[in-house]
Amino acid sequence: MKGLWDNIGLIVGVLYLILQILPYLKKKRDEAAEYAASEPFDADSGQTQQATINPPQAAEAPSFDDEVFGLEARVNGLAQSLGNRPGPAAVLGKVIESRIRPQLIGARELLRLAVDDPGLLYDAHQTLEDIGLRIAVIETMAKWRSDPKLGGFLADADAIAHALLVPLTEHAQAGAIEFPTQRPLCVPADPEGEAIWIGLLEDYPLIFVPDDFGDDLYRWPSIAHEIGHLIWHRVPGYGAEVMKKLDLEGSTRLAIQGRSFDVKPAYRAWIQELVADAFALLILGPAGLRGLIHSFRNPTQPRATRVAAIYRDGTFEEHPPAELRVLLGAALLTEIGFDVEAKVLVAEWTREHASTEGILVPLPQSRAVISVPTEVWLEVGRPIMLEWYALSYSSLGGHEIRSVHGVEMTPGMWKKVSQRAADLVSGTSFNDDPKIVVAAAIEARARSPGAKLRLERAVREAILGLDAKEKRVADRNYARTGRTTQSQLLRDAIVLRELLSRPRAQVGQRARRGRASAL
Repeated sequence: MKGLWDNIGLIVGVLYLILQILPYLKKKRDEAAEYAASEPFDADSGQTQQATINPPQAAEAPSFDDEVFGLEARVNGLAQSLGNRPGPAAVLGKVIESRIRPQLIGARELLRLAVDDPGLLYDAHQTLEDIGLRIAVIETMAKWRSDPKLGGFLADADAIAHALLVPLTEHAQAGAIEFPTQRPLCVPADPEGEAIWIGLLEDYPLIFVPDDFGDDLYRWPSIAHEIGHLIWHRVPGYGAEVMKKLDLEGSTRLAIQGRSFDVKPAYRAWIQELVADAFALLILGPAGLRGLIHSFRNPTQPRATRVAAIYRDGTFEEHPPAELRVLLGAALLTEIGFDVEAKVLVAEWTREHASTEGILVPLPQSRAVISVPTEVWLEVGRPIMLEWYALSYSSLGGHEIRSVHGVEMTPGMWKKVSQRAADLVSGTSFNDDPKIVVAAAIEARARSPGAKLRLERAVREAILGLDAKEKRVADRNYARTGRTTQSQLLRDAIVLRELLSRPRAQVGQRARRGRASAL
């Protein structure tokens, strides 16, 4: 029996080869019979002309050859369609030449080696399947980028992500941390394809954008939230260090003993999402929390905002209840210095979602639901968020995240945001840091709901293709501008394009000294 298991790979390979070759042999046999039946009788020899059939060797593996040819044809078609286009298209072209073509060459070599070692046929099949998946992902991205609407909102997301990542990129370029310094590339969020994208574009900062990002300016903070996930995964050791310093290592399984309920396992499961939320607030200040509230609000079903989801195996799902995310975000904003703004935003949330029910925890394998007072969760969660904000991390070069120059939205900067929001609403020209403009656009959206279309149109035109340099086809969904004149739109577009594309190299000497001291 042991010998059987020792050779199981060889046995599987041989069986697989037989299954691949049998259809080929049957096809040749049928062709020979058809050929013999149709060939005229030779009166001189008295014999029928017969076709010669030579059984194929393993090297022929016809179906594998067809598969490789098919994959190569798809790659060539992709390369031709991408051409010499700049921006994300150029990145996809580089991936094809540096990753996909070498993998196809390797697959051909694996098939050649399988002539002497049939056990490798399974590996070859798996390799070709993996290459096919990667090509499909790139084909999908190329299709997205060429789509008039989807390509447009991805170009918007690229520009915003680039503007918000500049401080961290500069921190990495100074050698303080290990972090990708290339321009970010935004990809529509798709849990099934994220791992493939990360593998294909390991040298690029990838931002996974929610599919409703292009619907409203309020969704812009989702980019800052995704930057938090990016740092968690792409700064070596950062996520593990956060878990250790906050004493959140261990099980994420629901723990109930009698009447005692331990909330710590939930925070172990939630910490990455909470840190991502914290980055959105750190980068955009109150505008970040305003965006999160817009995403979470559910006034018709407020109870849904207080449910702590649990998997069937009893472990907590990774996303905290919206109620806690809003309240913990407000606690962090208060610590940063936005106590007045935090109270206003919490009041807005509470008006639509107020309840004395607490956080609801559905018990696995049961229809029972227990209610744990919200304050019990906050007593543990508040210190976690404030400690995360105050701690220094060796993975960040020994710095507190707030000490990285340009990352934190301070109360002083927020005064500028407030003024710029008023300027945007009134149409007054100005020039400022892109981060301030992004936050100001969100605040302007809140102050002047009636100007929603005008603000969205102006901002979209301003940031269009900032990274990709690709022309965007007009989207009819954003063409209805009401009473706004075309000259007004053009003026807003020019103003915002100017400030979003302003070179960072023009920062004054004083700012450079401040950055050096922060490092």
